[in-house]
Amino acid sequence: MVELRARGDSGGSAGVLDRPKADIAEVVGDMAAKVCECLFEDCHLHASGCSREAKWAARVHAWINPTDTIHHRVFNLCDDCKKRLEAQAIGLIKFGGVTSCTCGMTGKLVSDYIGPVMPL
Repeated sequence: MVELRARGDSGGSAGVLDRPKADIAEVVGDMAAKVCECLFEDCHLHASGCSREAKWAARVHAWINPTDTIHHRVFNLCDDCKKRLEAQAIGLIKFGGVTSCTCGMTGKLVSDYIGPVMPL
């Protein structure tokens, strides 16, 4: 077993590396905004995808092709599409006991259908 500990005058704390400073705001400012990836065919907001800026990264219980074996995917969503998916999940929960997915999953909580959700 190898024991690692600080040596010298550090008093037990690790030394700070001298690294070049990075202006995070400058780096992020150059990054392109992400577009909403909502492509759900039942989305009444749009028929062929959303062109609004995404504000959220959300794990969603959904499939792209009926033959997909993976039923959880991460999508970048705008505020409106995120709210629509949450409202749809609430509607499915109200019908408790009804199978809402071709995989057989019936959610009990909104987070069973959409979540976790993280700001971009």
